[in-house]
Amino acid sequence: MRTKNNPSQKIFDALDKEFTKEALQNTLLRFVKPVLQKCGAELKQKGHLSSAYANPADLPLRTKADYVNAVVILFSGPEPYRCFRESLHKDVLVLWDALVFNDAIGFSQAKEEFGFTVFAPSARRNHYYRPEPDIKAPFDTLPYKSGWGYDYRNYFFQLPLALREVLVGYYEVPPQAKLTPMDTLPEGGIAYADAETQFFLDYNRLRIYFQQGEIAYTMKNRPVASGLTKVHRMVKSREFFPNTDIKRHKLVRTHLLASVMPYLSVLEKTFPEPHNLLRAFFQTSYVIDFPSPPALLPDIKGMGHLENYEFRAYGSHMLHLLRELPANGYVSIQNIVGYC
Repeated sequence: MRTKNNPSQKIFDALDKEFTKEALQNTLLRFVKPVLQKCGAELKQKGHLSSAYANPADLPLRTKADYVNAVVILFSGPEPYRCFRESLHKDVLVLWDALVFNDAIGFSQAKEEFGFTVFAPSARRNHYYRPEPDIKAPFDTLPYKSGWGYDYRNYFFQLPLALREVLVGYYEVPPQAKLTPMDTLPEGGIAYADAETQFFLDYNRLRIYFQQGEIAYTMKNRPVASGLTKVHRMVKSREFFPNTDIKRHKLVRTHLLASVMPYLSVLEKTFPEPHNLLRAFFQTSYVIDFPSPPALLPDIKGMGHLENYEFRAYGSHMLHLLRELPANGYVSIQNIVGYC
């Protein structure tokens, strides 16, 4: 029986949501019988298959749910997934593995990065009256979608995120994705080792300035960039890069502190002691309400068009990263990007 915590249920839900019956039939379902013919006995012996599914001829394939259940077999564990990957054409396997680790791969990207010509122009048109490409074999087994416009280059291969989250666990973690601490600060690095202490020094001054209404905010409770120079001058907050000549780096920390003040002011009614206040912020507001990207990347244009709720997931990602970072060592930005 499936449960919501069962990977097979997660795979079923992802396939059922993202694919029509016809799309499954034309792509992933085509691998089920070859995999069962080759590995069915092995998978049954290792407990990955019920006796009803061990024989390809016995697969019930009438409803969409039947199709989804059959495809779930391919991804239901490391052993079935190994058999599935072994059944793929070598070129398809290259794209498949890339799709597991990337959100999407455009048809033109497949040509530019991997050297695969995956489609030919066609006179057929879909229900949007756009030209429909003919996907070349063996790439026609990969799920694909159409983007905006009438250009074939807007088509792309893509796997459901929920499926990818399961499949990625079947691979060995690549070296660049492992956080590897260094004992010494790399050349060009800047040490900032007293962040918590400095926060408490700045907070009391900033709190008074905030309560006086001297910090201007947008309708989304984000600080107005044009007023931060005055905030920095009045509060005398210590910046991350005090001697930088790069304009967008000059007030990063002041912007960050001003960004959290509306949330801290609410929590302060329940947690007046600063250390408890800071802890409560990370345990509640940061992962539920606080839009961290606009606060950490204030120079990125277009943030004003995005709503705060669209950023909520990133707070959890950042806290997860912080938990995984080594306590006594340095990690390069390239290493952190690879890990993420």
